[in-house]
Amino acid sequence: MKKRTVNIICYTLFALFVYAALSKLFTFNTYIYDLKRSAYIGKFSWLLSYALPALELTVAVTLLIDRTRILALYASAALMFLFTLYVGILLKTVDYEPCTCGALIRELTWKQHLWFNTFFTLLALVGILLERKIVNNTGDNSRQSFKPSL
Repeated sequence: MKKRTVNIICYTLFALFVYAALSKLFTFNTYIYDLKRSAYIGKFSWLLSYALPALELTVAVTLLIDRTRILALYASAALMFLFTLYVGILLKTVDYEPCTCGALIRELTWKQHLWFNTFFTLLALVGILLERKIVNNTGDNSRQSFKPSL
């Protein structure tokens, strides 16, 4: 049951990151234009415009590989936490902010973004806990080449 739940979590996060990365890449001109106008991170738009989709795709792929799954879950949680933190800061400090998200996610309000990101952060954390239990209960260290301590 835990293994199935972790698989569902990983496939869900995979879909989210692939969708997010591809929507940025398919609308790259709009994405980079909005990124340049973004509060606090606009000056890093050139770097972020390439790094974010590349990182999202890398994390997505590593979620599907047993040996890198735990690392990918940690990376997913970290990315989603940073996105959530950024949205939280925006909600408190900026009146208007262009959304650099793609397609359907772009239609969310910033408050909805905050809840959306919080949900996926928590989902990744649940995935970490369950994956660690699987490895600890089965002793299958091949599933975990990276074992950070909590």
